Amino acid sequence: MKISVSVASLCLGVFASGAFAAEVSINGHLDESVEASNNYFLTNAPSGYTLKSLSAINLDVLAATPTTRYLLDSNYSYYKYFGPGAADAGGLTWGTPASEKFSIDHTSALSKYNFAMSWDRSDVATTALQQTGSAAGRGSIDTFKVDGGVKRDLTRTDSISWSANVTKAVYTDPNQSPYVDYSTNAAWIHRLGPTTSLTNSVNFDWLMVDNVSSSQRLFWNPMTALQSQLSKRLSFNGAVGYAFVNAYDNGVAQPVIPTGATTFQQQTGASSDWVGNALLNYQLSNTTKVSLTAAKSIVPTVFGQLQNSESIGSTLSYDINHYSSLTFLSQFSHIKTAAIATTGATASDVFTASANYGYKLTREWRTNLSYTYSQRNDQAGLARSSTVLFRLTRDFTLFGKPPEVVQKTASELAQQDLARAQQALPTFIP
Repeated sequence: MKISVSVASLCLGVFASGAFAAEVSINGHLDESVEASNNYFLTNAPSGYTLKSLSAINLDVLAATPTTRYLLDSNYSYYKYFGPGAADAGGLTWGTPASEKFSIDHTSALSKYNFAMSWDRSDVATTALQQTGSAAGRGSIDTFKVDGGVKRDLTRTDSISWSANVTKAVYTDPNQSPYVDYSTNAAWIHRLGPTTSLTNSVNFDWLMVDNVSSSQRLFWNPMTALQSQLSKRLSFNGAVGYAFVNAYDNGVAQPVIPTGATTFQQQTGASSDWVGNALLNYQLSNTTKVSLTAAKSIVPTVFGQLQNSESIGSTLSYDINHYSSLTFLSQFSHIKTAAIATTGATASDVFTASANYGYKLTREWRTNLSYTYSQRNDQAGLARSSTVLFRLTRDFTLFGKPPEVVQKTASELAQQDLARAQQALPTFIP
């Protein structure tokens, strides 16, 4: 975080000196939200109702030239649980999630470059709940990440891209093992026509766990993806590939962990399976859009372990008018908590249905009201929860003017929807 701030300060100092013709702006927003749930952590034997209050502030410092954007994105929040259900939080009844990210995006005639470094502090239990459908672990996790990449056009129909990142995770819980993860991705994009493109890529991931057995995991994932605007209203994004996983120990093996424990233990062995995803977007009218998603994926959890999930989902978005909108979401996920070894693996089925109403009070003030029903069925039994959320947001500008919104490409929006489909309890992005 200190590195990010110092680099950003240096950049802004150079811009202020007139060395570069950059437009500088400082924008942000304040969030206040309240949640009420009869089983917030989706446990099989909830202690009672839970109230959660969350206060958050986001601040963006942006320096933009015609070809380069320098952004320092800061987030800080404070939450607290109230009610008897707070006892299910694993002993952590309050917390201060926060993040800092400094990024540089540069565009030339044929290439796009990006570099970023970030720090993120999050609550382990709620992060695990969102990823796996079960609240596990205790304390918080600090994640440090550095990543970069480049995309270059070779011809009018072909381009290549490469990205790499390194991530280090550290837990406040001494029973959890920190880890370092290296990953890289290379892709070739070929435009078959004005509305269709084909992407071939390969991803490599190397995880090293700092435990007594020096566990390591290698992960290979070649993929082929097709993106097409089938008609003016209908678009399709799909990908299929194969995942190869190999995990092993270099040191003394750890003892078997009792059932229900959350300490990370690498399962040795090798495995492979096919993965894929598909997304259909249909614009019913100027104000209504329907999305259908399906995904079979192998993704890491907050504990560094791989999770094999199969999910299907649907989203309906309706803009009532310029000020208000409705969003409905439903999703079913089948989750396996061990993707390498079959012995000891557990499985669960998670269903989520949500309704969200957003209203823009003024130019600066926004509100959201949502209801979410969640259900998990596993070997421990059936768990249900109903949660109501109210959020009030205030946008503000401290310096300069609000920057122009960088429109996401169809591919980026598709990846956002597919990432949501890989989560057991997806969050709303109104």
